[in-house]
Amino acid sequence: MTRSILAIDPGTSRSGWCYMDADKITFAVDDNDLVLTRVGFTDPDDCDLVIEEFASYGMPIGKSCLDTVLYTGRLMDRWYCGHGREAILIPRRNVKLHLCGSVRAKDGNVRQALIDRYGGSKAVAVGVKKAPGPLYGCKADAWSALALAVTYMDGGFQ
Repeated sequence: MTRSILAIDPGTSRSGWCYMDADKITFAVDDNDLVLTRVGFTDPDDCDLVIEEFASYGMPIGKSCLDTVLYTGRLMDRWYCGHGREAILIPRRNVKLHLCGSVRAKDGNVRQALIDRYGGSKAVAVGVKKAPGPLYGCKADAWSALALAVTYMDGGFQ
């Protein structure tokens, strides 16, 4: 991997993010304002911003969904205005298809695919406090951001 990746799974008030470069993987779930600041300070010369694209699949949506869509727009605007480059949008179904081979995969299937990739078992990939694995501390929406970053890194988003 020559470029680093900042992947974000946007939410209404908190978002999962994952930063990957050649040396390490960093991830967390933070308040949206903090994630927006991270986007503004990320060096664009060697980084791509990848955001999970919202999709409703014909179902009615509510205010929280619309808030997430608006926040996605803020992320894209911050990246473009600050760096002059477009963010990459990848729908969740592409992530599921790439990592699990099916768009019907659930979050647990995606998480297991990541564990398999980074060690083959939870004991190796995640580990424990005394012996942390590369995915130690990954939780909640950070798993989705990690899956997004891996999908983009593999080119499985097209």
